[in-house]
Amino acid sequence: MKIRLDIGYDGTDFYGWQIQPEKRTVQGELQSALCQLLNRKVSLIASGRTDAGVHARLQVVTFEIDAVRIPPEKLALALNPFLPDDIVVYNSSLTADAFHPRRDCREKIYRYFLNWAIKHPILNRYSLFIDEEVWDKIKKLTWRFNREGRFSVFACNRGDGSHLSNRAWRVYVGTGRVSEHIGFIEFRSKGFLYKMVRRMMGLLLDIAWGRFPEIVIEEVFAGHKLEWSTAPAHGLFLWDVKY
Repeated sequence: MKIRLDIGYDGTDFYGWQIQPEKRTVQGELQSALCQLLNRKVSLIASGRTDAGVHARLQVVTFEIDAVRIPPEKLALALNPFLPDDIVVYNSSLTADAFHPRRDCREKIYRYFLNWAIKHPILNRYSLFIDEEVWDKIKKLTWRFNREGRFSVFACNRGDGSHLSNRAWRVYVGTGRVSEHIGFIEFRSKGFLYKMVRRMMGLLLDIAWGRFPEIVIEEVFAGHKLEWSTAPAHGLFLWDVKY
């Protein structure tokens, strides 16, 4: 049988989703907890990998198992006591054997949170502090990313990345507000490459801070070489996964 878990986590103290030797990862903690609860090893597949320091409001995970003494819909309740405080399982359910959390995804939604209220210990953990005028400038720039194009230019590729050079992604980028002083930039696409969202966000910030003119966005899409910033991980959330 195949079981689906809907989970969330605070990514601050993790080296990302994927298991790494001698590193604390979300996948490692979740697999360890399942092993303790079920008294057997399981292998997890997620909707995607998040980088070190990136949070998730919703991450979708599956694993296969021959049989389990706990009803699948009760597994979340049973599993949470075995997990650290920075991971939670919202829901567990039996899913179709053919379901794949990454390949069957229709859309992933990331949100990058910004605040221009005050440098606060809690806000600083989950958002990037900026001036309000920077927020206003970014709002006017996001439309330039709403397209189908070679977004691979925004990825930090592992390897030479040659297999990605001609692939087109359709991406939507927009803005939203949480309160008078907190907003977010929303990135929607079927998939994203390594650090792609943080690199897009970094270019938006560099332009808003006056480091580059607005036209460099078109130049980057055209393949011109440019060195710009990668936005810090702590403001980024994997917000939703659509199937």
